Amino acid sequence: MSIKVHHLNFSRSLRVLWLLEELELDYFSHREGKLNPTDEAEKLECRMFLHYAEGSLMPPLLVSLIFARLRSAPMPFFIKPIARGIADKIDQSYTHPALDLHLGFVEKTLSERPYFAGDSFSIADIQMFYPVEAALSRASGERPNMVAWRDRVTSRPAYRRAEAKGGKAVPER
Repeated sequence: MSIKVHHLNFSRSLRVLWLLEELELDYFSHREGKLNPTDEAEKLECRMFLHYAEGSLMPPLLVSLIFARLRSAPMPFFIKPIARGIADKIDQSYTHPALDLHLGFVEKTLSERPYFAGDSFSIADIQMFYPVEAALSRASGERPNMVAWRDRVTSRPAYRRAEAKGGKAVPER
């Protein structure tokens, strides 16, 4: 059985390339054991962050992106204040509080340990990369632990190889 990777440059699919590089696969063989923690507590943390990345952290980031684009979208002048008002109300009532909550949780987690599942790099770090990178490029506020974590994981040789092959996960602003 061979692995055929369909990849879009400058997207979250960089995580797939990175995962394959971490596993040192040539994209034609299949084995995934070395990025899963063996400690039971770390296994639970790993599983939680695998789901948390897309199920909890990405929705407010996506809403934030959609309304940022809505604010700058071409539209008739008399509609613009209405669209901005709706976007502002949703940001104030949902997006900003949700991002503060989730990014605070991520920042606190990374203040207590070097990686999401514990002391060792795992698949949870790969899954969390895109939301953290997107948050750091778009959200306001100091996030020194998230920045330090990002610097740690992006200095990994496998990440560098994946990025060289597939481009950055989040394009420069």
